[in-house]
Amino acid sequence: MDDMLSEQFDRLLTGLGPIEQTDTLDTGPKSEAWRAIAESGFLDALTPEEHGGAGVPFSEIFPLAVALGRRLTPAPVIETMIARAILARAGHEPPEGSIALGDTGETAAWRLRDLGGRLALEPAAGGADTEFAWNGSPLRNLAVATLAARMAGAVEAVLTMTIDYALIRKQFGREIGKFQAVQQQLAVMAEEVAAASAAARLAFVDDFTALPSGLAAAAKLRTGEAALLVATTAHALHGAIGISKEHTLQLFTRRLHRWRLAEGSGPYWGLLIGRERLAYPGGSVDFVRTLADAR
Repeated sequence: MDDMLSEQFDRLLTGLGPIEQTDTLDTGPKSEAWRAIAESGFLDALTPEEHGGAGVPFSEIFPLAVALGRRLTPAPVIETMIARAILARAGHEPPEGSIALGDTGETAAWRLRDLGGRLALEPAAGGADTEFAWNGSPLRNLAVATLAARMAGAVEAVLTMTIDYALIRKQFGREIGKFQAVQQQLAVMAEEVAAASAAARLAFVDDFTALPSGLAAAAKLRTGEAALLVATTAHALHGAIGISKEHTLQLFTRRLHRWRLAEGSGPYWGLLIGRERLAYPGGSVDFVRTLADAR
């Protein structure tokens, strides 16, 4: 299912235009880009079958969130999937247009807010709210999980971009990718990309309504650490060309820095994990295993 969903979703995102147009891509509720996303049927992937959706487990949506990060698609697609599924389960008809979760900073036609035991759906243009009871995962956990997956996709793209550049950029008569020091830096970047992907995937549990805070925190913390190192190393290897307006690298690194600070930076989530560890009666290894088993 992962491969089938990913292939279809990649074709959809590719059809929206090149990555270089990401910052100016209109994904508003009436735009052609959002209409293409809505008509694809992906927005109801998480909605239960009895409510007209596909009933896909949240864990199988992970590759789609990664693809959004890999192509820097600005629309809150995964967030809208989650919000539509929540609304359908609560007996409310999901509205047209994109839906952001909490205050992630993403532009959307609607915003779903957590009021503590209740959720409120608010139109961005103003108007009456729709409130209803909610006893599932805090929206912030879900927003953080989607951010982590996007960062995992973006650092993967930056690694690929940097390897390609190292294989063509020559210095002292040969490609810089043949120098041992550069190879070592690329290897460290690859390790960070793998760690980011693994941490982000852990937060995509089968049932998004039962996402533990510890997994969401670990995903955001680890992908944020990877984003900082990968972005820094990529610019060091690209040199001045990487920060030029014409180069794609700066689009990715600017977005990565924004995402790693959104919904709380590393220290915030590290503190949350630390508090959970202190409250856990066993050892650290057992604590980590408990987090992983929570999936």
